[in-house]
Parts: sequence; C-alpha cells; structure tokens
Amino acid sequence: MDRISLKADWELDKKFYITERQVLAFAWQNFNVFNNVNRGLTFNDLTSSSAGGFTSLETFAIPRTMQFILRYSF
Repeated sequence: MDRISLKADWELDKKFYITERQVLAFAWQNFNVFNNVNRGLTFNDLTSSSAGGFTSLETFAIPRTMQFILRYSF
C-alpha cells in the first residue's frame, strides 16, 4: 500500500526600498499549512492488540508552523 504524504508550504513576502541600495524585506512563512498528520508505519505484530495501529509520526513530520522574517540589507 502506498502512503501519500500531503504537505503544503507557502510564503508571503514584500520588499520595501528605502533608497536605491537599502532594502527592508518582510516575509511570513507557513509550513504544513493544512496541518495534515503524517503518520509513520503501522504496528505489524499480529499477536498484539494494537496490530495495524500507528505508533509514531513520520521522521520529519512537523505540525503547522509559522515564522516571520524581517531583513535589512544595505
């Protein structure tokens, strides 16, 4: 059975030019926008009562995360 991992990241940014050489950049980044749970492999011990259940998340599964960036370049 193939597992489908849905992950959507997006960024919204804007640059403000103070002078020709000075720039103030603002960015808002979102990771795992739809907050999908990416489960790991199922528990495959058939003698256990939790057979077929998920015991962990994927190695790099992160919940919805946002960060803001403000950068001044000259």
